[in-house]
Amino acid sequence: MKLLKKVEIYVRKILEDNLSKEHCYHNILHTEEVVNFCKKISKETNLSKKEEEILILSAWFHDTGFTKTYKGHEEESQKIAQEFLTNENVDSFIIKSVLICIESTKVPQNPQIEISKILCDADLFHLGNDNFLERSKFLRKEWDNILNIKLSKSDYFINTCNFMEEHYFHTEFGKTILKKKKEENLIKLKNWLDKNKTNKKTNKENIPNRGIETMFRNLGRNQVHMSAIADNKANIMISVNAIIISVILTFFANKKEENYYLIIPTIMMVITNLTTIIFAVLATRPEVTNEKFTKKDILNKKVNLLFFGNFYKIELDIYLFGMKEMMKDYNYLYDTLIKDQFFLGKVLRKKYKLLRITYNIFMYGLIISVITFAIFLFF
Repeated sequence: MKLLKKVEIYVRKILEDNLSKEHCYHNILHTEEVVNFCKKISKETNLSKKEEEILILSAWFHDTGFTKTYKGHEEESQKIAQEFLTNENVDSFIIKSVLICIESTKVPQNPQIEISKILCDADLFHLGNDNFLERSKFLRKEWDNILNIKLSKSDYFINTCNFMEEHYFHTEFGKTILKKKKEENLIKLKNWLDKNKTNKKTNKENIPNRGIETMFRNLGRNQVHMSAIADNKANIMISVNAIIISVILTFFANKKEENYYLIIPTIMMVITNLTTIIFAVLATRPEVTNEKFTKKDILNKKVNLLFFGNFYKIELDIYLFGMKEMMKDYNYLYDTLIKDQFFLGKVLRKKYKLLRITYNIFMYGLIISVITFAIFLFF
């Protein structure tokens, strides 16, 4: 049995047995088309029998790596080809040439020898073919199935247009025949994108971006979480220092005459605890504004309707009016959301600043008080 026939049988078997239906583009059909285009293009060139054999061998093996992995499949294809051809005692020059051709199909293509140029053009022949849109649809679906790349039709066509504009064919057949059809396909894509863009242009500004909404939701949740952490830390300081004060006062109320020499360090400790409690309370003490606004203020977009301190004293009808006005105008809505997050951040900054002072007072006051206790005890 001739080598090419053995390779065809082998490649068909591993592709049919190991590729799932999710490979709706890079499958046996694509490999067959690449082989046929290589044969077609090779007829237009003066390839020797040996060069043509290397080209067809490369075409059969070039996508076998998809049975192992999707990204970096070229390296796996080379391994499969090298193992099979070596076992068949194929000449080392042929094996090396096949590996070079497979390597050249990696995007961006960089063919080094003439037969690798033919393989590269055959691998992307669909760009200059009548079934371009149909094949592109299968490639997009394959990306979705295997790589979980979920692109809208518009985004996929934009990517495809960018790729087609950067791509160029390497052979004379590609430059004369395939290039012309590729340019026609590119124009079709651009026309579709322009038409689709025109249809959506009027509504585009009124459609909220899901990513932006997710950002605001996460930001708000993080702000509340950070505020809860600050309040919790302040409550810990209040509880700890209150316990220390109660223990100290109880102890000295019963034994103040025996431990008169510890009055000064005790006073220092109590002052530290009281000051710590005061700053901890300041960090958690809520502030409510008394701002009032009118319908005119709402129409002038001067009111933050998302903060309860701005609306808890107004009438329901004014609040309903304000919320409906804000929901009509996405710019007003997003501006309000931004302002709300900004001022929440200001509140957090104040909380954490007071909390830092609280911990510093407690830390340094405790150290100084303990040292003072030690001095008065021993000296």
